[in-house]
Amino acid sequence: MLNFLDSAIGFIVVILMFSLLITVLVQMVGVFLQLRGKSLLRGVELLLREVDPSFKSQAKALADRVLNHPAIAEGEKRLASALRPNELKLVLESLAASDPQIQAALDERKEELFAQIDAWFETVMDRAGERFKMNTRWVTTVFAVLLAFALQLDSITLFKQISTNAELRGRLVAMSDSVLATSQKVLEAPPAPGTEQGLQDLKARADEVTSEIKKTELQLVPRPWRLSAFDSIQSFLGLIVSMFLLGLGAPFWFNALRNLIGLRHAVDKKQDDEEEAEQAAAAKK
Repeated sequence: MLNFLDSAIGFIVVILMFSLLITVLVQMVGVFLQLRGKSLLRGVELLLREVDPSFKSQAKALADRVLNHPAIAEGEKRLASALRPNELKLVLESLAASDPQIQAALDERKEELFAQIDAWFETVMDRAGERFKMNTRWVTTVFAVLLAFALQLDSITLFKQISTNAELRGRLVAMSDSVLATSQKVLEAPPAPGTEQGLQDLKARADEVTSEIKKTELQLVPRPWRLSAFDSIQSFLGLIVSMFLLGLGAPFWFNALRNLIGLRHAVDKKQDDEEEAEQAAAAKK
């Protein structure tokens, strides 16, 4: 039982580490392409269209001006990635000084306009958040396919290797606690700002995950590189399985590893208790 649990833990440790690397890479792409800011831009555009019909013709341009406002933008030509209702109101008042249309709208119905912003803000921003999550899921899937293909990662062969190699299995199980700690640090970190410093922070996280991967001493990439996944049907299926497993995401494997480690401790304790009971019974004889 323990050998099977250790094999499963070792396998998930490897999958989790590569899933973490994908998570950081997705975050870097998100910062570089401003995915969060662009999702928010679409949300603000829809909100402005909803709260005031007079904004419809210029809603997109106005939303862009709002998120590029120096008070909330994350840098030059870097859209704000977060926005609160009061911040939107303050920015609109600031923009009104140079925009007669906004000034007219505020002069005529400021209280009504701001009440509409409060009423619709959460709903529209929830939709923007869902759009951002969907975009990141697509990017995650692309990276899962690319990474599995680049490494020629055959999950079936990898699991067999771990289950039949006691030294490798023991090394991976011994790494499980540090991998969990690294995973928690990466997954619970606040979103990196869309700045140069934000990219540097993400690179540091990627380096930390890469360091953990190197500790496994696994030779995953064929040397010389070749399409080893097409050597047999099993290898090809193993590659497809790897793409699917990596696509599940780091949070899934983090929870799976944590649960398996807890189960292993329980099984280990039960076996120790049984051995102690057997020894005590033998001593009485």
